Amino acid sequence: MSAGEASGPDELKALRKENKRMERRVRQLERLVRTSEMMARQSKSVMERSLDGLRERTTDLEAAKEAAEAGLAAKDRFLATMSHEIRTPMNGVIGCIDLLTLSDLEQEDRSLVMTLKDSAETMMTLLNDILDFAKLQEDQTVIESRRLDVAHLVASVASSEKARCSSKGIDVLFAVDPAVPQALLGDEHRLRQVLSNLMGNAVKFTEHGSITLSVAVTDGGQQLRFEVRDTGIGMKPEVLGSIFAAFTQADETTARRFGGTGLGLAISSALVRAMGGQIEVSSEVGVGSCFYFSIPLALPAPDSREEESKVPAKQSLAEIISAQDVAGLRVLLVDDNPVNRKVGAKLIERLGCTVGLATGGAEGAQRALEEDWDAVLMDCSMPDVDGFQATERIRRSNSPRSRVHIVALTALSMEGDRERCLAAGMNDYVQKPLRVAELQEALARASSAERDAA
Repeated sequence: MSAGEASGPDELKALRKENKRMERRVRQLERLVRTSEMMARQSKSVMERSLDGLRERTTDLEAAKEAAEAGLAAKDRFLATMSHEIRTPMNGVIGCIDLLTLSDLEQEDRSLVMTLKDSAETMMTLLNDILDFAKLQEDQTVIESRRLDVAHLVASVASSEKARCSSKGIDVLFAVDPAVPQALLGDEHRLRQVLSNLMGNAVKFTEHGSITLSVAVTDGGQQLRFEVRDTGIGMKPEVLGSIFAAFTQADETTARRFGGTGLGLAISSALVRAMGGQIEVSSEVGVGSCFYFSIPLALPAPDSREEESKVPAKQSLAEIISAQDVAGLRVLLVDDNPVNRKVGAKLIERLGCTVGLATGGAEGAQRALEEDWDAVLMDCSMPDVDGFQATERIRRSNSPRSRVHIVALTALSMEGDRERCLAAGMNDYVQKPLRVAELQEALARASSAERDAA
């Protein structure tokens, strides 16, 4: 047998062996593929179930989000409605009180009227506190940055409290650090609210002595420090840690004796935080209290030309009327509420103006375009044609009277209502209840705008 003949069977045997090995390998791969396919199907099933669960969870979350948003919207509508429904009758109450204040009354009668006025203003303060607290809870409060005169603001707030303190024999003082710049950037409305709350709190709990409001530059010129110091009843150390919590007062005896909701300090604390600061207090029973806070000092741009906001110090109504004479102006009052029309007309006439009345938006728009007026006082919430629609009709008209000065006179008081009125084409915004001083200032602005346009 030759060598070639001997190798043939060996090669064949080797090939068969290799073939079997390959077959085993193929079967292993097939089993691996089947296992992989099964695992893939299982994974796909698990993923599909997970996706179904995720979709269901997403749907539930979206439904919960929509329900929460609907709840917040309902709450906002309720607060807006409550505010409107309370402010509307209070407009008549405070308007009549102002008219009585301007009347020739005996001293005893005048004292009763002033007591009535204080009670009405206290009710409005409580309403505003509740609304502010609700907005702060929802983080809806916007802090503006506009030009302001801090020294003037401090003097104005201190002056506003002097009338309340004079009957108690309390001295009201204020001090402004000469280093405080005349022009700064900040939210004058919110800063005034905080300082007024702290001053009002000091007046409430001080029976004798003095109350001092001061402002100074600190932290190397980077911060403004405000301080309200009184010689009142003071507080125990154990209550200082919770004094800024909502609905909190020193004790039940204090609440019964001095009244209030316990919201003022909570609101002040939240507003100061929103302005970048932290309000604190030091106090000693029988000696007095000192509330203080610091906020960042911001300067306006060197080329800023924005007019400084000037809020006059508190004056008597007679002084206010003589200070800004608007006598002779022709004023159209548009309001569907007969009490508001009656009281509003009397207030306007008391300022020496000629008044016209319209009982709704359609009539108001028509009279505004057909007659010459120096100002239109436009209620916003009226049936059929509201103040926004009436303003739109006036502004879209081709009449030369379409640019008449329109003042929103409204019980709307939620965040953004003022901006909404201005965006609708109104020139100014006065919130109900209407007070003679605010009406006087609004009409003076209307007269000034008319002169500037002439």
